[in-house]
Amino acid sequence: MNLFTLRRYLVWLGILMLPVLLFGCTQAKQGDGKEGAPSGAKDNVVKLGFVGPLSGAVATFGTGAKQGTEFAVEKLNAAGGINGKQVEVIYLDDKGNPQESALAVQRLIDSDKVVAIVGGSTSTGTLAIKDIVHQAKIPVVAPYATDPRITGEGNRYVFVNAANNVLLGSQIARYAAEDLGYKKLAVMVRDDDYGRSIAEAFKKKAEELGAKVIAEEHYATDAKEFKSLLFKIQKSKPEAILLSGYYNDSGLIAKQARELGIQAKLLGTNPLMSPGYREVGGPATEGTVMTALYLPDTAAEFGGQVAADFVKAWEQKYGSAPNIYAAHAYDAVNLFKLAIEKAGSTSGDAVRAELAKIANYQGVTGPTTFTESGAAVKPVLIVEIKDGKLKYVKAFAAQ
Repeated sequence: MNLFTLRRYLVWLGILMLPVLLFGCTQAKQGDGKEGAPSGAKDNVVKLGFVGPLSGAVATFGTGAKQGTEFAVEKLNAAGGINGKQVEVIYLDDKGNPQESALAVQRLIDSDKVVAIVGGSTSTGTLAIKDIVHQAKIPVVAPYATDPRITGEGNRYVFVNAANNVLLGSQIARYAAEDLGYKKLAVMVRDDDYGRSIAEAFKKKAEELGAKVIAEEHYATDAKEFKSLLFKIQKSKPEAILLSGYYNDSGLIAKQARELGIQAKLLGTNPLMSPGYREVGGPATEGTVMTALYLPDTAAEFGGQVAADFVKAWEQKYGSAPNIYAAHAYDAVNLFKLAIEKAGSTSGDAVRAELAKIANYQGVTGPTTFTESGAAVKPVLIVEIKDGKLKYVKAFAAQ
């Protein structure tokens, strides 16, 4: 067969096969329709998104929040869902990386068509998604992203169900100066938005109350060795040292400080509530005092019967007490339930408007009132590690 004849043969073969191919494609589409969700099924679902670190250095934040979200959705759906519709959640891992947070949220909005998002689980991650959700008009409840800039000027679609870093940093300074009577303080500053905001609030309040920050050292977020910085702090002989970072770096600092013989009181904020702080730092974390957003032992005192029932149900299901991340995410889901039901729809603008109206909502983390900018007015607890466990000390009223 010559080349010209071969070409004619291939052309005719293609023409003869075209109906078969078209028929096969039609059958495939019909098959997809039968095997997939039936037409209109999505009308019976309220689809939420979740973004948080499910892997990486701060995975404790995200895995706890995911578990709390799952628990809330399970209970919601068993009780009939939201406005008679079942709740479905798409979970995405941002690995604690703000770029990943932005990509995840964009996917949830563009591809998964969620109506609201639980997350992010870190301040940097939540700051990274702020403009994206504003443009898309998708409301977000961040369980505990505490950077005050998140709910700063111009914010409309991100609500944070936790006291911010200004309160967390200033109230631990207040406790150190007023309750413990310390006058000479030092600060280890995690050199990112979170660490700097905590440290600045701490220093400002301490100085207002007559205490003095006599030493301050900054460290990179990926640092593992801190003894050279701690040696400088040791020379100033502070009575207490603020650890402004997350549980992993703060645990290493605590351990290395004690190895150097530094006996100053260790102070911190909410991330040190994580079991990871005690696991990394070991016995060196004993006696650390921190501001906190939630403690199961005192949940009923601030959240009443609904909080007590939550702790009991959680312990029955999981065999241990809920952590702060789970409790705050649980409240985030239920805040969406309240707002969607009041709005009577899942319209982003309508749900956002209802979230902004929430006042004295009795959640498992205590009462929540949102300001128009999305900030929460909530109490701040003081917690101390005693015998390796978190113990309630006192509470400062909501501000």
